[in-house]
Amino acid sequence: MNIEDSCKYFKSCSAPICPENKDTLSLQIFYPDEPICKLPLYNKKTYIINQHAVYKQVIDRESYFTYKFLNKKRRITNKTKGNSLTYG
Repeated sequence: MNIEDSCKYFKSCSAPICPENKDTLSLQIFYPDEPICKLPLYNKKTYIINQHAVYKQVIDRESYFTYKFLNKKRRITNKTKGNSLTYG
């Protein structure tokens, strides 16, 4: 079964971390202002719970969070820091 068949939100979803895309899941990153998977099947996954916490708590909206960071049980606060893209 492909992703389009297994997720009713697939055509309208723009969540950067898609639980149905298992091949690249561990390579994905998440910015605090980005959408989060709405498929109820995954609501209890640690990385989905942490994405919601980052969305609500993190002040630095320019930082990003890796799947590896999000997939560990941790307390997310307004002092939680993500990674930043620095050029130069």
